[in-house]
Amino acid sequence: MRRWRAERLGGEVGLATMETQRMVSLTGRRDEWLTAFASELYGPVPPPPASLSIAREKLPDASAERLALTIDGFSVDACLWMPENCKGIVVGLDFVGPIGTLGSDAFPLDHNATIALPAWRGGGTGPLDETLRGSAMHRFPAELVLNAGWALLTSCYGSWVPDDPTRWTSHGLVPLLGDRTRALGLWAWALSRLVDVAVELKFSRVALAGHSRLGKAALWAAANDARVAAVFGNESGCAGAALESHPGGETLADLRERFPHWVLPECPISVDQHQLLAAIAPRALYVAAASGDEWSDPPGQYLALQAAAPAWGIEFAARDLREGMRQVSGPLGWHLRPGGHEILPHDWRQFLTFINSSF
Repeated sequence: MRRWRAERLGGEVGLATMETQRMVSLTGRRDEWLTAFASELYGPVPPPPASLSIAREKLPDASAERLALTIDGFSVDACLWMPENCKGIVVGLDFVGPIGTLGSDAFPLDHNATIALPAWRGGGTGPLDETLRGSAMHRFPAELVLNAGWALLTSCYGSWVPDDPTRWTSHGLVPLLGDRTRALGLWAWALSRLVDVAVELKFSRVALAGHSRLGKAALWAAANDARVAAVFGNESGCAGAALESHPGGETLADLRERFPHWVLPECPISVDQHQLLAAIAPRALYVAAASGDEWSDPPGQYLALQAAAPAWGIEFAARDLREGMRQVSGPLGWHLRPGGHEILPHDWRQFLTFINSSF
């Protein structure tokens, strides 16, 4: 069984003692932190659009609708699943989007989308195609979410911003908003537009969820959008929930080399990711990791959550991180499962249990 000693690692980077007192004074620091993240990492947060229209179309899949969105002239599709008795809505971008979750071929392919292809397709980046239909039901398990009493709204991230350093400006939000905001910031802006849709459809409770790079975007979106009541960042790692100052996993230098379109070019960073997490307070925050996903730095994610916890007026104690560990303290939650870099129904069950106990 893989384990880490969070207390020892916390001592190495000095976070457990350095930040606790300063984090209590969140209100005066939040705007300062968000300004720093915008200017040093993600790029500026674009203003809301002038117009948003929604066309709804019932699909053959039970409880599912296609939503054709038009945002200041930009067109993109999303999919909405509705339970009979609804507590709120979970909103997220997915790598494959609705075609990966739906069981039918009724949802149209977006031939302009560029996505990270799964390993069984050879990896790299490429377009959506028919082979991807139904291939990602585990990532956004609609039936599981509906059975927990929540609606689900998803869209393909590559439709909003092509996930390729040579194509990311060619389609989607960059022609609309410009490229001063990098891809992670634009995906976060897209999430806020899906929150606009949820508000327009009269949902009173909105939770964001995202995995990996889309977990990074979900955390940044939640920090900037007060309408978000809860957020789930799964294995979000560097530029997400993991401390840059912690010696483990992917670094910003690694990220910029591999994905130069995600964040701003190299510049001094005056903030760290525990401050991003703290900026979400007092709303609910759930962070999850996998023991085999060392690149996303599970100890660095736990230490960030531990350092941010005083912003909620609570404490996440330093402790051994063991596979199967789950910790919930009021509006903060965490789990560490066995396995590698993926979001699984197990992760969703833990998050859904968390938000059902939070509201």
